[in-house]
Formats: sequence, structure tokens, C-alpha cells
Amino acid sequence: MSFDALRSRVRLAAFVSLSFAVATPAVALATNQHSKLVLFPFRSDDDEISSHVVRLLRAHGLEIVTGVRPVDSPEQYREMATQLLLVGYVEGSVRGTGAKARVTVRLRSGYSGRIVAQPTFGDSRGGLRHDLGEKLWKRLGPAVNRICKDATKPRKRSKTTLTIDAGTPIETIPRDQPVESPAAAPAASPPKPQLSATSAATWVDPFAE
Repeated sequence: MSFDALRSRVRLAAFVSLSFAVATPAVALATNQHSKLVLFPFRSDDDEISSHVVRLLRAHGLEIVTGVRPVDSPEQYREMATQLLLVGYVEGSVRGTGAKARVTVRLRSGYSGRIVAQPTFGDSRGGLRHDLGEKLWKRLGPAVNRICKDATKPRKRSKTTLTIDAGTPIETIPRDQPVESPAAAPAASPPKPQLSATSAATWVDPFAE
């Protein structure tokens, strides 16, 4: 192989490596194995803002799960995160409409069960959706990385059983299963006659002559 051909291959390999580095997001997740979050419906929202937040978070490699109902206490949030293999939860609330709309996005840790970040968006002149697109990951990304690292720590399971409402339960019995008729049931055996105490042995009077 000539020297010029070898130099061309080296340049090509360097170009491919540089292209891959540019295509990689600047803020990488702490670990790809623990990046699943639950997103609850935002309060006072018609699903437009929460759906936009889902798209923005998924663009950074997060797995977003919807259709799960919130629970009550940090302990229950920790238990749900253990059962569903979650790193945390995203919830929020929308206030106002139009140009005055504001949204607060809260990030809850699955390891502690507590809120770790709650930035507010909608202060820029570009509108709420533009503000979310420009600032959501800048304000929420560092906290997401922290809870992803926390998710790798060992957890203690709760002694109580948590019931998770994640949709309509699956039927375990087919609806078209035929009902067994009374005639098909085995006939009950007739009761056995009970023997009286005197039939088992003859009673003898000890005072008889």
C-alpha cells in the first residue's frame, strides 16, 4: 500500500470519528440502562403542553411512560419506581392562557420519592412552546442525570404491597367460556347411615344375675 493511500484512509477515519462526535448530544445521560420516567398528565392542560414535554425528553434518549396514576406518599413513589424500574417522575401544572401561559415542570426522584427540581417556563417573548424547547433540558437535564445515577443504588423494598393503576386490567377468564350445566356436575353420593352406639356392641347389665 502506498503512503498516499494510507494517508487517505487515516483522514477518512478521522472524519468519521469527528462526524460521530458532532452528532452525539452535548449532554449525555448518566446511564442508558436507567432512563425510564413516568409522565403524569399536567394539571389544567389539554395534553398539548405535556405531549410537547414528552417529545422534548424523548429527544434526549429518555424512555417516557404515560397512563400511570399518581400515588400519595414518597414511600409509594419509591415502591412504584422499584416495581416499574423507573428513575423518576415528571408532573406539571399550567397557569394562564395564550401569551400569559406559564407551566411549572416538576421532576420527582424515583430513589427518594421527592421532588428534586421544579422550573417554570413561559417568560420569554417567543411563547410557552418556544421557551420549553429552548430551556427545558438546560434546567431539567442536570437533575435528570442525578436521579439516573441514584437509580443504580440498591433499594429496600417496602413491607406493604403497592397496587399500581396503569390501565384496564386484563381479563384472565374468556368471556365465551361455556357455563357448566347442573346436569353435567357429578351426582353427590348419598349420605352414609350412621350406626348407633348400641349396634356396635351389646350392652350387658353388670348387676344382672
